[in-house]
Amino acid sequence: KDEGFAAPLYELQEVIAPSDATTIVIHHSGRAESNSAIKLTRGHTSLTAGVDMVIALKWLKKEENLQDNRILLLAHWDTREIADLDDDEKNRLKPIIGANDGASGIAILMHLSEIFSNYPLNNIGVDLLFVDGEDMGRHGDIKNFSIGTKLFSKEMEQPYPKLAICLDMVADKDPRFKIEYFSYIQAEKQVLDLWNLANSLGYSEFVYELSQPIYDDHRALFVETGIPSLDIIDFEYPYWHTLEDTVDKCSAYTLGIVGTLVCEYLYRQENGK
Repeated sequence: KDEGFAAPLYELQEVIAPSDATTIVIHHSGRAESNSAIKLTRGHTSLTAGVDMVIALKWLKKEENLQDNRILLLAHWDTREIADLDDDEKNRLKPIIGANDGASGIAILMHLSEIFSNYPLNNIGVDLLFVDGEDMGRHGDIKNFSIGTKLFSKEMEQPYPKLAICLDMVADKDPRFKIEYFSYIQAEKQVLDLWNLANSLGYSEFVYELSQPIYDDHRALFVETGIPSLDIIDFEYPYWHTLEDTVDKCSAYTLGIVGTLVCEYLYRQENGK
């Protein structure tokens, strides 16, 4: 109820106003000891009129997870606190915007959630996981990457989802989606199913070529739980971990083909294809 809490939102609104962008606030809820769904616990923030949507995340009661036949979609919403790969050395301790490395995967999940609401899935369940702390580590420091996923994994209850699909860095203007190495060894069949589907849809940007191993949320999730997990990621992005990772480097087309691919895959699973 303190207007001071909304100050960062006012600043954000001023920055993105020229782009005529949609402002969405993700609000976390607490978790009751009984593990039941509860109301928001942080009160109401004085949000600016420029905010188009407020989404409240809550924990669900076990009985609300109606189906064991589930697929988990995840993306990280945090952005890196240092631009350690920026060409300008004086920028390397500044936080990045993360338009591609962070916001792009979240954007697709947000849009998919609207589609699922309008066209419900009845034969499979889809879980959406928005994770924090993915990009806190330093080179060679695996323990401080994917922190949110590791902590979430320790709280997950069985039955686990049968598959997890991670979306990261999915908005490059010049996309080339190789098959990430860990994804291939963790979920080979599902990876090939997705890449085959992508190419059948005309998305030649999905190439049958292995990339280097990338320690991302999909890897952390698999190590912690054993859930078959794959990553859709275009790691050949020249603005990665720099201050240049901004909206103008992103493509609506790329977001569209990745979102359409995941959507098509899920509804085919729904129909037993």
